[in-house]
Amino acid sequence: MKVLTVIENIDIETGGGASERARQISLKLHDLGHDSKILTTSIHYSELTRSTLQHLNVVTLRSLYKRFWVPHPRFFLIKGLIKNSDVIHIVNHWTLLGLLSFFFCKIYKKPYFISPLGSLVIFGRSIIFKKIYNLIIGKKILASSEGCIVATLEEVNQLDELNIFPKEVFHIPNGVEEDNYTFDPLGKDFDELRTGIDYILFLGRLNKIKGPDILLKAFKIIASEKKDLDLVFAGPDDGMLAELEREASENNLQSRIHFLGYVAGEKKAKLISESLFMVIPSRKEAMSIVVLEAGIMSRPVVLTNVCGFDEVQDVDGGIVVEPNVESIHHGIKLLLNNRSELSSMGKRLETLVRDKYLWSSAALRHEKIFKSAVESVNTNHS
Repeated sequence: MKVLTVIENIDIETGGGASERARQISLKLHDLGHDSKILTTSIHYSELTRSTLQHLNVVTLRSLYKRFWVPHPRFFLIKGLIKNSDVIHIVNHWTLLGLLSFFFCKIYKKPYFISPLGSLVIFGRSIIFKKIYNLIIGKKILASSEGCIVATLEEVNQLDELNIFPKEVFHIPNGVEEDNYTFDPLGKDFDELRTGIDYILFLGRLNKIKGPDILLKAFKIIASEKKDLDLVFAGPDDGMLAELEREASENNLQSRIHFLGYVAGEKKAKLISESLFMVIPSRKEAMSIVVLEAGIMSRPVVLTNVCGFDEVQDVDGGIVVEPNVESIHHGIKLLLNNRSELSSMGKRLETLVRDKYLWSSAALRHEKIFKSAVESVNTNHS
């Protein structure tokens, strides 16, 4: 089966959860014996990303305008990729690359699936543009697809609210690759951190949607009570680093709040493992992969109720809170006051993740859905 995944940003460092999902599903489909290709843009396409995808055919288009990620309109190239694929998987909703792919899917009568991954909600910049896009073509792209693959059940509600009814909706949660989370416990420690001091961890882009500013404000309240506690931000700057550093300095917390930038591999695994717990203060999230990373490393979490993963609290693997300073402060304090239970909570979250949220399982479900669509098309053409 020839599967083409279309996503505007596949980069490990800057692409976020949608990028991680697209990479992992594409790689797993390749491992299952399928011809797995990726169509993306060259923006942020790093050597690290290239190395992880070296076994796949990745086609990158130069972007003409970075804000709206306008891909170079290499129509013959895109046409050829679509025409020679059995099924197309379009990741995210508001992309010109996805729009171009949709047109060629219709021309060549190719089955395609959409994975919105949190992009259905009209949020952030370009609100008017997004509303016009939905009115003119966006809703049609979703409704005409073979199916909409959602990471959370909340996205099903969002489709209903937009009065969009695809042929089918498939709920396939995000996952984690357990082999990526190993490290040498005797390896080098982080020079940036205070020796012997416990810390709580934020992992992700420093972006308003991810809520690092909320977490910093909550930590300010706790800092005066817990002198032996630090806060670590690990993730690339996406517009908020200067603001966060300034606030830390203004409150004389620059020695206790650490900005490590992007971390990966063994360094990330070690950082997670040695934290007390992780905090995920997102204002909006399709389904947090970070909570799965915490789970695979047996660490509990404090996460907001917009992360699409309230199961954490159901299994007592962490605490679910509102996305505001007071609620996050309360959640952090609860875990700090129950340190003896943190290990047990982390183990319960690990059990949940290993039982239900591995990329290998998610890929098998994608394979089944894609095969069914291809077989249906072949039957209709015969």
